[in-house]
Amino acid sequence: MANLFGKKISKRDLYARTGNISQFADIRESIISEGNGTGVKLVDIRTGSGLNLSVLPGKGMDIASCDFKGIPLSWMAPAGITNPGYYEEQEDRWVRSFTGGLLTTCGMTYCGAPCEDEGTALGLHGRVSNYTAEAVCIEKTWNNDQYEMSVKGQIRQAALCNENLVLTRKITTIMGESKIRITDSIENLGFERQPLMMLYHFTFGWPMVSEKSRIKANIDKTTARPGQVEAEKELNLFNTFPAPQDGYAERCYYHNLAGDNNGNTGLMLINDELELAISMKYNLKQLFNLVEWKQMRSGIYVLGLEPSNCYLEGRDKAKADGTLQYIEPGEVKNFDVELEIIEGKENIEKY
Repeated sequence: MANLFGKKISKRDLYARTGNISQFADIRESIISEGNGTGVKLVDIRTGSGLNLSVLPGKGMDIASCDFKGIPLSWMAPAGITNPGYYEEQEDRWVRSFTGGLLTTCGMTYCGAPCEDEGTALGLHGRVSNYTAEAVCIEKTWNNDQYEMSVKGQIRQAALCNENLVLTRKITTIMGESKIRITDSIENLGFERQPLMMLYHFTFGWPMVSEKSRIKANIDKTTARPGQVEAEKELNLFNTFPAPQDGYAERCYYHNLAGDNNGNTGLMLINDELELAISMKYNLKQLFNLVEWKQMRSGIYVLGLEPSNCYLEGRDKAKADGTLQYIEPGEVKNFDVELEIIEGKENIEKY
């Protein structure tokens, strides 16, 4: 049964009440026609629960804007949606085409700080979010009485005498639900082992992030990112979010979350004033580290909650300390993340 506007309703009863199901939920393609985003393909999804999101096949199958019942959940970087043609790989110039949005994917063979690894200069956070998807497929299908809307595409990162990796991503929603399911698989089509660094850069902004926000999670241990003096000083304040401050220096924290016997874990970002929460679920066997990026500077004001299979110090340091993961020739690695919007104080407490 579909759950729409507080009522459970069957497929047949729903069709009895409309001539076209897009009246309640829909998924549509468009292309940006002006500004630095010209030519970027979008897929807009409206679930009928109040949840709306824009997927970017034109930029790594990332998710740009996301709102719930008119309340923006995601954060947008100053550059906004920028055509990958403007991407600058060197050093930290990645930020010039950084969209932000609900999700910017970082990886696949490197992410984190710029560095030099075996004579190769690697920029900030990798290339994947600046590739355009191929084999893009939009599906709108009924599964019994559930209407599923999904977009699927492939991102290829390849170069002669180097890596040949393909990321297949499917983003799925269901009419009447406030969930986003992200299902990724990465296949090494080459014949040499390759480094594999993945970070799911989820970013949230005002009003979801405010002085009334907090993170709820079963955290075993929290450490400051090495070298961040302010984060180290405020280790016990990782869960507080002040009003915007001029000149605020970012704080980054690494959280070790507890999981169940299968490695499943999760967290919630809660805004008590809005009585709204975002749940994030994933698996520690896939993504062992949770990065918190806290940047309360005026004109930025963002919280990143970023599950990853790596740290942020750069690929050279990951290789040196033994934390660097690899993908073997012909191997497929899977990564799964689910977000859900929870509304109302009572529902949040129950969840």
